[in-house]
Amino acid sequence: MTRCILALDIGGTFLKSCLCDREGLPLPGTFDRERVDSNGDLAAIKSSYQSLLKRMLEKAESLDIVLSAVAADIPGPFDFSAGISRMEHKYTSLFGVPLFPWFREVLGEVPVRFLHDSSAFLSGASAAHPEIRNCAGVMIGTGLGFAVMKDGSVLETEAGGPAYSIYKMPFRDKTAEDFISARAIPTRYNELSSRKIDSAKTIGDLAESGTDPIAYQVYYEIGENLSEILAPILTELGTEALYLGGQISKSFSVFGPALKEGLKRVSTLHLIEEAKDLDLAHLKGGARWLLTTEPNILAKE
Repeated sequence: MTRCILALDIGGTFLKSCLCDREGLPLPGTFDRERVDSNGDLAAIKSSYQSLLKRMLEKAESLDIVLSAVAADIPGPFDFSAGISRMEHKYTSLFGVPLFPWFREVLGEVPVRFLHDSSAFLSGASAAHPEIRNCAGVMIGTGLGFAVMKDGSVLETEAGGPAYSIYKMPFRDKTAEDFISARAIPTRYNELSSRKIDSAKTIGDLAESGTDPIAYQVYYEIGENLSEILAPILTELGTEALYLGGQISKSFSVFGPALKEGLKRVSTLHLIEEAKDLDLAHLKGGARWLLTTEPNILAKE
């Protein structure tokens, strides 16, 4: 009987999932998502998790496929081996709560493996150019995620987090995430404009339309700031490609030119692009990561 991996991407607004085959490729028609409030209470978050897990199990059963493992990517700080969140900036109600029981209540004893969301993103995004083995990925959304790949392997700490982290990096008397994130964009826009907008997406749409010069300036500054932060790291690592992910990267057409201009100083870098299939990049990457770290996972009974 065919076996599959359930890939789960735990974001701050949506939980996304699909079933993946033995090559780590999504099975057609299995993508699904569930809205989740990362600032919500524990019961509501658990309900969102389990609602999606139940639907994914039903999808597998309807296709006569055995759901053999779960690869769940999630932001840090997180105890990946114990399945316990240590985040204090979002999902605060999850802090210290073991998540493995949530999965067992729906899926039984199916093995569940957690990985950092930046590792999943880069593993998935880099699949578009397998010949490039030294690359990096940036995710701009609720927070600022970053991962690097060297000689084809994502660099991680012993605890499973990214070997290079930039979200708390000191930058202009604050941190990088204070300037580059979904919350930073409305903050900067409202500093410059008499028109108050609280949505980074709305500001991004205005920037792309060309109807609001201040919106354009705010996104252009994202590119400038990001290049300033990344250039020394990418130079040190000899990075050849940089992939952009996260919801803010859907406005890459606005901040991309400034980013590319600022990174011209990185002599090894020859590709900067928005990751293809943003909704699926994490999911494909999580499945690929699991198949690489545990190649026999789908052979287990």
